[in-house]
Amino acid sequence: MEQTATEEWKQMMQDYSYKKANLPWTNPPPVVRVRHSDIRELESRYNPILQVYTSPEVEQKVQEIEQDRFIDTLAKNKDRALRYEQTFDVVNLESKLKGLEGLPGYPEEKVPDYKRRRLGNNTKADYNIISCLDFADHHFLPPEQRPPRPEVKPQTYKICAVEYRDFDIITNRYLQHHDEKSTIDKEAYKQQAAELFWKTHSFDPVTVSYVDPDKEEEFQKIREEREKVHGKDQIEKLPNGVKYSEGALYQPINMRVVDEKRLQEIDMKKKMAKQRYNARYDYEKEVKEKDVVLDDKVNEQTLNRIRHERFMETRYRGYNIINNAAFQGKDSEKLYDPLTKPAASLWQRAMSQAQSENGQKTENLLSSFNKTSPEFRQTSEKQVSRPISQVSRPNSDKVSVSSRMSTPGARPIRSSGFRIVS
Repeated sequence: MEQTATEEWKQMMQDYSYKKANLPWTNPPPVVRVRHSDIRELESRYNPILQVYTSPEVEQKVQEIEQDRFIDTLAKNKDRALRYEQTFDVVNLESKLKGLEGLPGYPEEKVPDYKRRRLGNNTKADYNIISCLDFADHHFLPPEQRPPRPEVKPQTYKICAVEYRDFDIITNRYLQHHDEKSTIDKEAYKQQAAELFWKTHSFDPVTVSYVDPDKEEEFQKIREEREKVHGKDQIEKLPNGVKYSEGALYQPINMRVVDEKRLQEIDMKKKMAKQRYNARYDYEKEVKEKDVVLDDKVNEQTLNRIRHERFMETRYRGYNIINNAAFQGKDSEKLYDPLTKPAASLWQRAMSQAQSENGQKTENLLSSFNKTSPEFRQTSEKQVSRPISQVSRPNSDKVSVSSRMSTPGARPIRSSGFRIVS
């Protein structure tokens, strides 16, 4: 391992010294100039008419290469055929694997097992393919064990009715069942004649009415309905400038609408023409409402970052520490309420969570709770409504509260309400 690393390092140093001594730009390669004779020689290397090369040596080498490739292709195809086809010659039944025994990739010759040979019809043809006779006549089995003859089904053919008629044009009679076919033809001719007659003779010009009474009655009904609206559709024949004019749709003198449907159509068309402008205002209104909701949410989150007790300390103190002005009594200073909200009590949090989960269950729970323990609910509501000073301060004037700046024990709080929060 060390000898190999030493040889590699030695070879690397030799390459480095050679590159430093022989710079690539000091000895540039010579410029190869392409002459016209070289181009002509390349163009005349192959004769497209005789399909041969002009040089005999090149032509001979190409033929040898083609012959080798041809032999290799034939050998590959034969090897491929031996893997998927019979391994013997179907004419003389000689094996094709002579000389290839034991080589990898070639199939092995299987010796036929005559004892387990299944006798019978092993071909899909229903006759002997050598003698072209049925198996009932030519078969290696005894006559009682031979396959039965195949059933010959009658074949039907489609023939041309023009070439093969069932009617004799000389005697004017059908070849078979003449009377029945003649009766059917007469009925068909009558029906065809009736259809052709009623196509051109449905109206009687003498009586000026339809020949069919039902058709005449239907025509009279349609005519009566058209007489009721006769003349009202004349406006449809006029141009749109007249049809949709305001004078044709509304009479301002007697204040009567002539055509309410067409008037609504005009109003709708005018409204739809300005519909694209309304979309802009609707979108701007929607964006503005979203912005207002977002601003309110941001303001609420900003206020929620500040604790409510921060502003309640001044209220508990009862006076302004800068000018010593009291917040209650005569000549008191006005104390504005903070925008923050006090933290929700345990009862409020429980109620809000219950309402969000299931409103109906919350109402049932609240009604049952009020019936069972109204005193506890009244006490909780009083504690929520009372300020923090009243909750934390008992009836006595002095309260003992421990401070982290004093020695363990009780410390009296002054009447002003100021206390140190640990």
